[in-house]
Amino acid sequence: DAVQNAGPLPSEISGVPIKWSANIPNVLEENTLLPTLTDQEITLTALLEYNQAMRTKVFVVTLKKSEELIDQTLQEALTLLQTELETLLANPLTESMSFPMLTDELTVSYFSDEPYYLSDQGTVTRPSATEGDKSFYLHVTVAMQDTQKTFSIPVTVKALEKTSIYTGIYQGA
Repeated sequence: DAVQNAGPLPSEISGVPIKWSANIPNVLEENTLLPTLTDQEITLTALLEYNQAMRTKVFVVTLKKSEELIDQTLQEALTLLQTELETLLANPLTESMSFPMLTDELTVSYFSDEPYYLSDQGTVTRPSATEGDKSFYLHVTVAMQDTQKTFSIPVTVKALEKTSIYTGIYQGA
């Protein structure tokens, strides 16, 4: 077993062209191993043709995950979540919400500075009218394998409406 990073494979040996194939789709394009999000064991087959003779050689390799691709995927996910949350949280919250989630490859977690008013699961408890609106931050972490990125977004939970209780005497007609 050999370990291989994404990148070009030899395209010829002693002037004889090499045609490569892999047992897993989307890991090979022409003579280049493509970056992957996880380590993958792949079987590469090299086909050499010279005049009328053909030879194949099989290599079992571990294609190493690409930290650059993981970082790029996390950044794209972060941008997507940030945009979605900015829209969802543009106005003060008055009811519970479902936090956006992503693909199975990515883990998203939410942490509120004020979990009483907005729980980490999206449950909203409105403050009393005398407390007034509550403003704080929601922290969002997106993780893939051993890498994570975090951002914070401001949140406001709207206070309950002030209610009047009439305790006077009613005199009807």
